[in-house]
Amino acid sequence: MKKYTKLFISCFTLVIFALLVFFISSYIVNPLLSSSSVAIPDSCTGTISQLPSSFDYNIPGEGTGTLLTSNATSAVIVMVDYEKLPLTSKVFLIRKNNNKILQTFTFNNDIVNAGIYGDTLYLFNDKIGYILDANTGEYVQHIFTIDNYRGLYIINNVKYLQTDLEISSLKSDGSIVSHRRVDMKSIALGCLILK
Repeated sequence: MKKYTKLFISCFTLVIFALLVFFISSYIVNPLLSSSSVAIPDSCTGTISQLPSSFDYNIPGEGTGTLLTSNATSAVIVMVDYEKLPLTSKVFLIRKNNNKILQTFTFNNDIVNAGIYGDTLYLFNDKIGYILDANTGEYVQHIFTIDNYRGLYIINNVKYLQTDLEISSLKSDGSIVSHRRVDMKSIALGCLILK
């Protein structure tokens, strides 16, 4: 009997170890290795705006900002005042058909990254993420999330910005998001960063 108990414990331990290795490689290592990034041009210093006027979007009562991303019903607009220090950015999630502001964020820099997948907005201020319902502006509740988003980072004195996101999560309603890939558009250091 002891022989079978030891065999069972050994097999159980091996299965748990294999599942742990699978989880770590699938949800942590692979997403980090498969992300896309772009080098930020040296001309992007964050002291002047190089945001293209072709992305201008007027929000009545607020002013003109830069359209960062949108879907059929909603848009993410970023306003940054590059003439006033300390630098701050204001991010609006609006309903496009009537310009109703659904959610507003204020950040202490201009590193704003956003992507919409279906009805979910993934918004990052550099490395700090917010997950919202793109149609209502309400936070999407999660029990836990795992993502690979690095935001702005430096390698060999070159600044890079990640242009995609891979996220997995367990929502509070019990639904699971697994390996969702989202293209991100960004404003960083005065420039619009697209893939």
